[in-house]
Amino acid sequence: MNEKQFINLLEKYGAIIGDDCFVINGAKEDYLVTSDLMTESTHFEEWIDPYSLGWKIAAVNLSDIAAMGGTPLFVFLDIAVRTLDDQWSNQFLSGLTDLINKFSVKLAGGDTVRSKNTTIAITAIGKLPHNSAVLRSGAKEGDLLVVSGFTGLAAYGLNCVRSSADFAKFQLKPYPEIELALKLRELLIPTAMIDLSDGIYQDACRLAESSKCAMMIDADSLIYSHPLMKFLDTDLSIKYALTGGEDYKLLFTIKKENKNMLKELKQLSPDIRIIGYVGKGKGIMVMHKGQPVSIKKTGFMHFELS
Repeated sequence: MNEKQFINLLEKYGAIIGDDCFVINGAKEDYLVTSDLMTESTHFEEWIDPYSLGWKIAAVNLSDIAAMGGTPLFVFLDIAVRTLDDQWSNQFLSGLTDLINKFSVKLAGGDTVRSKNTTIAITAIGKLPHNSAVLRSGAKEGDLLVVSGFTGLAAYGLNCVRSSADFAKFQLKPYPEIELALKLRELLIPTAMIDLSDGIYQDACRLAESSKCAMMIDADSLIYSHPLMKFLDTDLSIKYALTGGEDYKLLFTIKKENKNMLKELKQLSPDIRIIGYVGKGKGIMVMHKGQPVSIKKTGFMHFELS
């Protein structure tokens, strides 16, 4: 059983799954709840410094709040470690709080337990005006597909983490696009939205499935002026940009008539770009120079079957 099959099983048992956060409806405001965990050897290795680890686990969760157009309020930290070393703990919490303090988010509690392997989970709470959450299910035929910046940099950065600080930062210190998400919601632009944790191809599949539509991705638009093109050939740059995970950019759809409104977002996200469109049917089609591209590895999935 892979991750998707297990999620389907959860739904069979009554779980409400489908967006980056669960929405709790209130009278004037709605609340967002999300939870993510990171575990040693799967999400990080021993060589990662504790400051970056604290920053990253916070970023992962705040990015889910951003994907719904929300304002983050609180985070709860659950951590299982071998030992609560003083220096490690201080550096880890410094990384976590340095990020959440940028958005006036409070660390509101959590739990600790001893474990042979380090596992860290955060539950984040956010808010937004009533009935204003941006869901994955709103894309319509004719909408344009937009990404907020360059993708594949975190995956490439994982390979360079010990040799190139320029790219390692994308892997170690992703930045949740809260400001951009709030501006998008204010302008009422997105018809559907998701944050990019597992790669554009796989996360676009999730958007398409939730919206019951097909999506076409133009690889040439995706890699136009892409930083990786200075170091890699075109095919490898496309592979990283399409399937590399952990960028935590925003992927969203907009109506064609709102295309010019993207100019207002350039200051917040200089590399925002249209990379495709929504069509009839289902699934994802990737085109490069007018020809379809075959994607073998579509992105990251836990418990992937061989």
